[in-house]
Amino acid sequence: MSGTDARVVEESEVDEAAALAALPMALLALDGTGNILYANPRAGRLLDPDGDGSGVGSLVGRNVVEFIHPEDQAFAAELLEFGVVVSDQLMGPITMRYRTVEGEVRYTEAWSENHLDSPGLGAYLLVVTEESVRHRLSEAITGVAGGMEFADVVDTVTRAMVCHPMNGPAAVLELLEDSSIMVHSQSGFPGPEIPGCAGWWSTAFQVELGGGDTGHRRLADMNSEISSSTGGAPGMRVAWVRRIPTPDRELRLLCWHHSEGAPSPNQAQQMSQAAGILGLSLTQEAQRRQLEYLAYHDPLTGLHNRAYLYERLPVRQPAGTSVLYLDLDDFKEVNDRHGHEVGDHLLIRVGEVLRGAVRDTDTVVRLGGDEFVVVCPSAAEPARLRALADRLIGEISAIDEVSGRTVRIGASVGIVHHRGSRDLDELLRRADSALYAAKFEGRGEWRMAALR
Repeated sequence: MSGTDARVVEESEVDEAAALAALPMALLALDGTGNILYANPRAGRLLDPDGDGSGVGSLVGRNVVEFIHPEDQAFAAELLEFGVVVSDQLMGPITMRYRTVEGEVRYTEAWSENHLDSPGLGAYLLVVTEESVRHRLSEAITGVAGGMEFADVVDTVTRAMVCHPMNGPAAVLELLEDSSIMVHSQSGFPGPEIPGCAGWWSTAFQVELGGGDTGHRRLADMNSEISSSTGGAPGMRVAWVRRIPTPDRELRLLCWHHSEGAPSPNQAQQMSQAAGILGLSLTQEAQRRQLEYLAYHDPLTGLHNRAYLYERLPVRQPAGTSVLYLDLDDFKEVNDRHGHEVGDHLLIRVGEVLRGAVRDTDTVVRLGGDEFVVVCPSAAEPARLRALADRLIGEISAIDEVSGRTVRIGASVGIVHHRGSRDLDELLRRADSALYAAKFEGRGEWRMAALR
């Protein structure tokens, strides 16, 4: 470089102490056991143990590990133990969670270096950056993989949008069949009970997507309800909307921002990733519900199955629980004469009779073959149980045609009713014994086990 090209750089007059205090990162100086010797103002705002925004003074003397999320404390202690025995080695970035005084979990990235032997310093330095949208979305991805409920995924994603680079209020909205808007979760918005917020949701949901998945609209172009309600989101000028991919529901991710233009490529990518996570969570939840349905329902009749009876109902039934054990009479003859297809359609008809006769609080189970159980909770008095058994026997016996074939069928019922609580197995055994007595004494009858 020639002398004529050289530039003279004048010495900066920036005050080093002021720059350190304004450092946009939390800076902590620790002793060898993790006790805090120094914390800059950013660290005070980040951890804020007193909840008043000025927590620097009360940080000093406390151990840094106590501020870390309980599930990450063992990992943090291990890193500290390793870090204090090595010198001149920068460690990071290390992702850690901590909990605010309000109980909210946040993510940080930390870098550390051992200067315990450095003259004039004698501390283990820890630099911490506050959470970004990437941390929250990573948490949501982990949650989806672990089977987190959709509502919790939504909450995590909307809180992510408040972080960098989105930096604005966010919500997940759903258009329901009656054209109303359901707010699944929101972060940074005022509550929907505030006057004018209904306009926020409905207008923002209808932001033109231009045939794609993303749209944006200036606040100034929105209706007066939104313009009059901006006190809850000061400085917000534009609504960004992203369609959440789902085949059977109308869901949108809504983000508001202080700019008036479209999202930057980085912001658009974050919205796309967030919407994809939400769509994946919905798909997973639907699959989980389907698998659960298949696991606990009879594929022929749609009634609950034996697995539901033994895995989902309490082993110890409360006082007053009653059980009706029902078995079809002459079902084998129907199968032998008309074939199993007609027999299957007959079982479906019987299932419909059972569903139509019981209360919503009762549980109907097909145990297998032509055996059915009805579990009635407390308040099912013996007189009602007898009337229910008469109705079931009468309606099943009245079935005389299935799939164009003339059939003749009947039913027998065993009933058990206890004043006190009993194990479900005991109730089933006693109801089965009563059913056997009804069969033995002529069929087409019910018998009730003696009360105890």
